Amino acid sequence: MGEEIEIPVPWGHISGKLSGSQDGQVVLGLHGLQDNAGTFDRLFPELPKGFLYVAIDLPGHGKSSHFERGLPLVYMHYVFSVKLVIDFYKWNKVILLAHSFGAQISSLFAAIYPERCQKVILLDSLLPIMTNNENIVKYYRRHFDEMEKVENIIITKTPPSHTYEEALNRFMTNRNRQLTPECAEILIKRSLVKSGNGVRFSNDQRLKKLFRYPLNQEQMVTFLQNIQCPCLLIIANDTYNLLLNRLGIEYNAYLEKLDLAKELPNFSFKIIDGHHYVHLINPSLVAKHVAEFLLFSKSAL
Repeated sequence: MGEEIEIPVPWGHISGKLSGSQDGQVVLGLHGLQDNAGTFDRLFPELPKGFLYVAIDLPGHGKSSHFERGLPLVYMHYVFSVKLVIDFYKWNKVILLAHSFGAQISSLFAAIYPERCQKVILLDSLLPIMTNNENIVKYYRRHFDEMEKVENIIITKTPPSHTYEEALNRFMTNRNRQLTPECAEILIKRSLVKSGNGVRFSNDQRLKKLFRYPLNQEQMVTFLQNIQCPCLLIIANDTYNLLLNRLGIEYNAYLEKLDLAKELPNFSFKIIDGHHYVHLINPSLVAKHVAEFLLFSKSAL
């Protein structure tokens, strides 16, 4: 689906694809962690005509270049990558439509660059993890130790080669079998490269230990309050129930984020049937809410 694009960046390129009206308002799609632009292949065609729909492979994903070696991957690197894409095309404002990790990046971007966002649509996530001041030092140390191990693996080991069927099964297993084979194939075709007689995954191995930029409660409130445009947050019912039934700091913090967002006048909140990949498995359930938001919500900026 769509015309392939390639945007030059200092470390290489960011790949993606676009479709729709060249003169329309830009809807920029950002995918989840270790997914790619294909995540919107079934959703975009169900959305209103008259918009320019653009989906990118974030750095280290799909067909995009990896960030420079030897350094941890940090959330803010991805926020800045989005800025580079928007600046390259000289778009004044965009509508961000993002899933999971991409939704977290979009929230940060909309808070930091409110003047560049007309609307934000978040699918099944909001902001990065929240922590308290007592745990922050331990978090940094643990992350750097884990990052060192990943770098050593990258240096000393050759990425494993698979048959296509093995790669597809591995991809589905890593996503808790939430994807149908058909939907998994939509994603996997952008994330495989030839390797000998088989294939290997192109994703940056450092993504397994991504530095998630933890925020405390006060910072979380500041970020949310600085998002000035209309925002639609769509949460899958399975995800919401998981959050309600799990114990632990991270799950409680996620619910706190949702409660904070609900109190803001520019946030709309929807719970829909399905699980984390409902936008890909059953796009019509998501499309009806997104379409209404695209066509009828008004931006204050």
